[in-house]
Amino acid sequence: MDDRVHRRVAEARQEIVGLLEARQGPFSHDWAPLRYASWQAPTLPDDVREIVRSSPPR
Repeated sequence: MDDRVHRRVAEARQEIVGLLEARQGPFSHDWAPLRYASWQAPTLPDDVREIVRSSPPR
């Protein structure tokens, strides 16, 4: 990542953190109702290492 891209990522990160702290934009409402007790935490499949090894490089 060159300096220009790094700078743009850092600026975007600061913008998002600012929105979070100010509870603005997509972070302006209470997220608690969007969670359900029945939701399970996501997990990776047992054979994830084999899947990664057999995937062609990008």
